[in-house]
Amino acid sequence: MKDHSMRNALLRPVSHDSPLLNLLDISLTEKQMNASLIPGTSPSIFRLGPSPEVDKAWQRIGDIRPVAITRDDVVKLGKDAELAIKYPASFGFGDDAYIGRLDVLHQIHCLDALRREANFDYYYRSTWPDGLESATQLHRLHLTHCTYLLLENIMCNANLEVYTHFWYRDTNGPFADFNVNKKCRDFDAILDWQNRNAVEMELYNTIENPGLGEWMSPELRAVFDEEWNTFHNDATGAAGQKNGAHDHGG
Repeated sequence: MKDHSMRNALLRPVSHDSPLLNLLDISLTEKQMNASLIPGTSPSIFRLGPSPEVDKAWQRIGDIRPVAITRDDVVKLGKDAELAIKYPASFGFGDDAYIGRLDVLHQIHCLDALRREANFDYYYRSTWPDGLESATQLHRLHLTHCTYLLLENIMCNANLEVYTHFWYRDTNGPFADFNVNKKCRDFDAILDWQNRNAVEMELYNTIENPGLGEWMSPELRAVFDEEWNTFHNDATGAAGQKNGAHDHGG
């Protein structure tokens, strides 16, 4: 068996175990952030206002389709393989294939949810004319879930870069230079791996519970019952499709 222990040697000491550390080479490159207040004449699509093209760009980098991982991967992730869900044999992955998702893509999915909320009128006003307070509890919980998840990840990966300040002749105080130089992981390589290994959602959604697992808490059950009752007969689509929701943990 090939020894992958030296692959991504610089990342291993600062990463929890992940199957991707053994599956692809993730290079580190110097990059300067483009964090100016004014986006400029050729802004990134991710700084533009809402549109179908912008939505497509965010969906591309926030791809939360599942992938297949092994039992050994599950154990190394610190999870109980007896509780982790396996893919049905009909998926063709063999007997050692468990459902996994890349956390970085879930984080981007969450950032996209906050972006959408910042553009509430465009995405949600037709569904909830009275604003966020009239939205379903699951929609509101999804926002607090995403906000806290992103906060936890920022603090966990606390970067040590420092930003400087400079003068503008027409201002009195120092002006922050947020265009920080960083050492970045090759996100494109990770996204390429995801695209080559992801299971299509239409197929994933055919997986049905054979009667296993614990019962939801009454509070969680009530949240999902409300969502189901609100959107089950909505001709514009299910809530998850309509509002960018996804699988939620209890």
